[in-house]
Amino acid sequence: HLTIGGVRGLSIFREYDGDAETTRNAFDAHGRFITGDRVTLLENGWIEFADRTKDVIKVGGEGVSSGEVEACIAQVDGVREVAVVGRPDDTWGECVVAFVIPRDEACDREALRAQLEAHCRASLAKFKTPREIRIVDDVPRIGFGKVAKIKLREMLTAEKS
Repeated sequence: HLTIGGVRGLSIFREYDGDAETTRNAFDAHGRFITGDRVTLLENGWIEFADRTKDVIKVGGEGVSSGEVEACIAQVDGVREVAVVGRPDDTWGECVVAFVIPRDEACDREALRAQLEAHCRASLAKFKTPREIRIVDDVPRIGFGKVAKIKLREMLTAEKS
């Protein structure tokens, strides 16, 4: 987990305005800011980005990288874009759900879903395999066209309620 040190209020932000609890949770015991990024420290001293902690799905106590599942799904011909998030699950804590935008809007969506399911089963551990694959026209986005995964998670949570 990447943390950043500095002088609070000078080189890093001091606090969340009016939110003491969020401020406490944003810093570790040493006063370092918790960025929410998972990284690997390389032998040469460089840091390699792995993923965001929010993008790690906890399935039965195992961490599943949404990026790993997205990379697997993106290998399938006919996929234009994919976003993977966790959905609350009473048995496993969370389960993996993939939102896939097809390259061709007129494609046979059921055939694409079947192809994706077979590819995931052959390429990923069972707990990493999406429980559900949704073929969609688009996904919610935030600035610069980035996928709003928080909106996808909120949608799945609301559906479960």
